[in-house]
Amino acid sequence: MSSAARANESPIDTQTTLAFFRSAGQEQTFAPASKIYSEARRMGKAAPDARLYLLVSGQVALTRNKRPLELVMPGEIFGATSVLCGTSRMASATVLKEAVVLGVDLARFANTLQQMPDFALIMMRLLGTRMQGSFARAAKLGLPPLPPPVNRDALGATLINELRHALGDPQPIRMDQGGKVISAGAAAMFMYVLVEGRVAITVDDTVVERIGPGGVFGEMALVGGSARAADAVTEVASAWYPIGRKELTHVTLTSAELGVALLRSLCRRVMHAGFLLSESPARLAAMPLPRLDISRIGGLKMLQGRTLRNFITEATALVGTIEAAQAANDATALLAAAKALKELTQKVGAERLNFYAGSLETVLTAGPREAAPNVVTAMREELQDTCDEVREQIGA
Repeated sequence: MSSAARANESPIDTQTTLAFFRSAGQEQTFAPASKIYSEARRMGKAAPDARLYLLVSGQVALTRNKRPLELVMPGEIFGATSVLCGTSRMASATVLKEAVVLGVDLARFANTLQQMPDFALIMMRLLGTRMQGSFARAAKLGLPPLPPPVNRDALGATLINELRHALGDPQPIRMDQGGKVISAGAAAMFMYVLVEGRVAITVDDTVVERIGPGGVFGEMALVGGSARAADAVTEVASAWYPIGRKELTHVTLTSAELGVALLRSLCRRVMHAGFLLSESPARLAAMPLPRLDISRIGGLKMLQGRTLRNFITEATALVGTIEAAQAANDATALLAAAKALKELTQKVGAERLNFYAGSLETVLTAGPREAAPNVVTAMREELQDTCDEVREQIGA
């Protein structure tokens, strides 16, 4: 099969996926324009009743910071990453056409996964496809890479012991420093769970990820049936358990918790890749920005890259000062920072941020003071939106 054909191939086995969700989930119907779930502005823990979904019919739009991410069509899974990772939502899911969904919480997902262990392969393939999609969109936008993530502790000591027993109590494979566990271009026979040491994942001699004890690697090529895309080299003496497709199914059948933990490792990497598409002001401020026509972005005037970076840096610092002063209930510092932000935004014509800075000054001096927290929240969102819009212009 050609790489082009494989890229167009759906990662979902529709019949198996529908059977899994019908067995585990509850059917719900959502009207157009309703929210199935909403993104969180700050990373936190997942809600106790958080669910992942299969769209049976209709259309759902996934957005972040009001920007489109993906259109979900019938037969597709969404909302899985945050549920499996146990974190708050990174995106919002809004119904475009009346949607019928099957929703599954983590407990039911784990129990059903143990009964239908082959579904773990489907989920891994889906998550791998989404991670590759994030990298592709980031490359198209010209976004710089994030620092290499450290993948570790997906499986703690207890789960590693369970894994060893499920595999038949083998001795781990050991290799000295500088050994090559995986070679780019090679066929994929196994995924690996590292139990000792540290392994660097490299592409063209650039480290893109580091694996520590309890970390998982090599699963994407295994479940996708493709050649290895990267090298894996031991940075110190290391040991690991190799897991083939049959072993993966057996391990998931043996322990629901093990199956979910293996998926969680890949979910963390999907989430890390997603951060590429959600530019923080701090990252944007550090980028080399060209001269841009950004007159429509928050009312900003034409600015050279250095001036724009300085503005974003200063505005980010002032909004942070405002949030800190609000948390400390320091009215004097809060008002001073609001006035400073108002003056800064006036200089560069950042009209929307200027509006919120002026509104905060007004509620602090003339009331109602209880509106201040809402204004500060809107101000933070506006700063994020401005950064995202600048990023889009850079990639245009």
